[in-house]
Amino acid sequence: MLLDKFNRAINLVELEVNESCQFECGFCPHGKDVRPSEPLETEHIIQFISVMTRLGLERVRLRGGEPLLRPDILDLVEELANLPQLKRLSMTTNGLLLAGKAGNLAEAGLSTLVLTLPSLDHDIYTRVTGSDQLSEVMNGIDATLDHGPPLSIRVPIMAGVNESGVEDILDFAISVGAPVSFYQVTSQAPDAFISTEGLLHTLGRNRSLIESSGEKEDEYLVEGSDVEVQVAMFDRKTCGQCNRFWVSYNGVISLCSGLKRSFDLKSFMEDEPSENELVDMASKICLNKPLTDTASCVEKTGGVWF
Repeated sequence: MLLDKFNRAINLVELEVNESCQFECGFCPHGKDVRPSEPLETEHIIQFISVMTRLGLERVRLRGGEPLLRPDILDLVEELANLPQLKRLSMTTNGLLLAGKAGNLAEAGLSTLVLTLPSLDHDIYTRVTGSDQLSEVMNGIDATLDHGPPLSIRVPIMAGVNESGVEDILDFAISVGAPVSFYQVTSQAPDAFISTEGLLHTLGRNRSLIESSGEKEDEYLVEGSDVEVQVAMFDRKTCGQCNRFWVSYNGVISLCSGLKRSFDLKSFMEDEPSENELVDMASKICLNKPLTDTASCVEKTGGVWF
């Protein structure tokens, strides 16, 4: 198990495998017009993740942009899925390309598809994404349910935009048996945030949510079904439970989403480190993770930077 100096288990890396996207969601830095950068090579991704899993990393989540726009995405999924110590390989997606790729992803070994679904209302969906392609996304969902990996749904909540449709999405998730998570878009002004209690009240108007007995305090079960619901709003954000680090498309490791402190993995890998050098670098990653996203925390806790 990988532990940081605060005894947190670090078991997930969020790996950005593409920068661009077909949509222009206002809450996301990616989109159609992103200026491309030089990517971390697939060979180096596999080499790095392989070492990390041998040290105790258990989960990888592929993200973007839109991961399915990466030309070699199926090869990358297959190679990662074949790492013996990796327990879970998931991918976030907007779903637009799923109709033609869901089956291939399952065959390649993907554990879970995490679909970002801001609304089931065509007008709101278009307003959020800048594209009227909800029907194509729903076709992708059908393909995934038929012959793709297990499906999970994530819902970005934007006050004054899409919160009125959360019950419809929950009903849909229940109907297809998919876990669903609702999370606050933190790019909004803090005074526009929706409280956890407010969202739970809305979700519970026509059904009962029962707190899960799992480790996370923001997880619930829908009474009468096996569907899991996660409510990760801003007022429940707890750095003390953080279990991950991030690797950008161009190979920059970030240990906290709220801090700019980072490490250039791409340059390190291009210098062709020895196996011992790579293991030494990888073993120090978690030791640099701060407790919170404040500069004072970094100053007080220090770290063994590479």
